[in-house]
Amino acid sequence: MTVGNIVLAAAVVAVILCLLLYFVCSYLFRVGMEARFQRKAPRKKKTAHPPTLRQRQLQQAAQAAETWRAAQSFECVSIQSRDNLRLVGYYLPCAGAERTVLLVHGWRGSWEGDMSPFGPFLQEQRCNLLFVDQRGHGASEGKYLGFGVLERYDCLAWVSYLQRREPAGMPIYLLGCSQGAATVLMASGFALPKQVRGIIADCGFLSPEEQIATTLRDWWHLPRQPFLFVADQMCRRRAGYSYRAYSTLKAMETNRTPVLFVHGTEDRFVPVSNTLRNYQACRAEKELLLVEGARHIQSYLLGGDQYREKLARFFEKYDCEEGGKQ
Repeated sequence: MTVGNIVLAAAVVAVILCLLLYFVCSYLFRVGMEARFQRKAPRKKKTAHPPTLRQRQLQQAAQAAETWRAAQSFECVSIQSRDNLRLVGYYLPCAGAERTVLLVHGWRGSWEGDMSPFGPFLQEQRCNLLFVDQRGHGASEGKYLGFGVLERYDCLAWVSYLQRREPAGMPIYLLGCSQGAATVLMASGFALPKQVRGIIADCGFLSPEEQIATTLRDWWHLPRQPFLFVADQMCRRRAGYSYRAYSTLKAMETNRTPVLFVHGTEDRFVPVSNTLRNYQACRAEKELLLVEGARHIQSYLLGGDQYREKLARFFEKYDCEEGGKQ
């Protein structure tokens, strides 16, 4: 083989590798960040085995949440984001309310699926509830998802909305699952108003960068680089932000709002190490609940009385202004 042929072959291989890199990263960006990207639903495996105890618990919890939702009269409300998107929420007042809880769902999730299971218990605890559609989800506008980097500003806007709506001094809590947890934790990097007494962060990740790197490694079996670098450049150009723009760890350095961290020990999508690192980095008052055997966004469904008792004590501890920020 001549030198010219070797150079030509090397050039062809290089072009093929570059094209492969581009298409993999483009698909990664679309799956992760494009709001309206449609993935094929996975086929349900047929099995002759009866459902396990865990499966029955999850099915019963989902059915109970659906029954509860159908019996409520939600008020559809909306605000405008700082980048002029219409964001939609669903407000449910409670007679004799003692506090208000803002509930924020996860990546490609919904308030109905991720957050409404909390509804019956929070209602019993005399909480006004505001379930929100994150940008690019449900009825809310938005072309791209921000993995909390963009949504932290939306969370702050919802807090301002609740401040205007609720009586002065009404305690406000932020409760998020998955990307919702990352959102409320990142929002705590701002100087939150004193009315925000606490944060409940359930199975949150650290940042877009770390979560995408985890996905590359654990699900796609690909190295962190060069895929993460190229995908980040795409995100900068198309969505206007970097995967490295912000993280929950940065927020924990300045946060002064008490946090209840929750995570399932069997979470394979967002490993429990994310919450352990956030817990260690948090400089505010903090508590930790690990739910044995729970996978992603299953801690409340499987945690039962343990989770509910932890929530009730958290509210009781921080409802009074003196119990929160110093």
